[in-house]
Amino acid sequence: MNIVIFEDDGWKDLQPLSLTRPVWELRCGIATLEEKIRDMFPGERFNYSCRDYIAPLVKKRRPGSTVNHTISGETLFLSGRAIYHNREDFSYFEEDTALYAEERLVGFYLTNPVDYHNQLLENAEGIFHSLTRRAIEAEIIAYPWDLVKKTRHHIPADLKNMKGLTEADPEEFKRTGAHIIPGEGVFLSGDVSIAPGAVLDSSEGPIYLAAGVEIMPNAVIIGPAAIGEGSTVKIGAKIYPGTSIGPVCKVGGEVEESIIHAYSNKQHEGFLGHAYIGEWCNIGAGTENSDLKNNYTPVKVQLNDKVVDTGSLFIGLFIGDHSKTGINTTFNTGSVMGVASMAFGAGFQPRFIPSFRWSDGRKLLKPGFKKTIETARAVMSRRNIELSDEEVYILKHIFENSAQ
Repeated sequence: MNIVIFEDDGWKDLQPLSLTRPVWELRCGIATLEEKIRDMFPGERFNYSCRDYIAPLVKKRRPGSTVNHTISGETLFLSGRAIYHNREDFSYFEEDTALYAEERLVGFYLTNPVDYHNQLLENAEGIFHSLTRRAIEAEIIAYPWDLVKKTRHHIPADLKNMKGLTEADPEEFKRTGAHIIPGEGVFLSGDVSIAPGAVLDSSEGPIYLAAGVEIMPNAVIIGPAAIGEGSTVKIGAKIYPGTSIGPVCKVGGEVEESIIHAYSNKQHEGFLGHAYIGEWCNIGAGTENSDLKNNYTPVKVQLNDKVVDTGSLFIGLFIGDHSKTGINTTFNTGSVMGVASMAFGAGFQPRFIPSFRWSDGRKLLKPGFKKTIETARAVMSRRNIELSDEEVYILKHIFENSAQ
């Protein structure tokens, strides 16, 4: 049976993180949404349906897969923004079937698919409303804060699906001056460096350290938490439960219940809470975000041209790829900063900064595209990674379609 991971129009509500990647590349817990699907269907060949402007990058990263083309034969379509629970939900189909969780479409099975690509992006629910319905167990990711809130629960779940891990011996690390508080365990996927004075507290949840992680002196990590491959936790850092740091990041200061996707730095003092930071971002020294209103009412977040009532008291900051903040930058509760933007200056920033904008807290300026690309190339070259033509194409699309 063929499997297609697809995007629907829900990608729009996952901005700014979804602007530069398909929704299935978003992280929740340790793994991305796609990795969770692949773990459920080991050995299967996957194909993809996504927005046209990101399709070239999807093809490049997944050679051999079919992207945005019809596949013949029995096909299972799975939403790229859903987390599925039971493999048995997909074990047997007698006829074309729509799959629902929480009364929302999360997939469908077709015996003879036609070209649904554009319709999926516009009105997936409308296409399949007449099919036989099957209720399954799945979590739907509707907004960026869903990923953040669910991460503390998915770190332990992801660990159960990971192979080749070793559990750190508290006594062994105690001899080197580090302290592991036992409980749910500290799990390693390779060699790590934990300096004297570091404290890893797994009493309320497990901690995952990938290969090449460095924990510097006097850093404190409280589980559940995950630190990705090649990342560094700086001296005196305070990492609270529900935090997932992706690969090749440098993190310091205070971080609570947040996701830093990959290749981003928050090296210095400052608070980051209930936030999701994309790739290739730099958070300047002293940058702070609020994640709780003083009147203890639910936080509202602006996503482009609409405002969403999150229903949650704790909502922080969401920053798209290639964005940066200057020293002592301050963000209000429920703030959004787009792709390739910059914030600096005294006082609170606007709660919504579009993509490709520089904000000094009072006015917004749109920099030239060439200058932004030059900066992106310089940043990525420091990690020996080249900005691809496909990524430039995506950034150009965002630049041309960003608010005027």
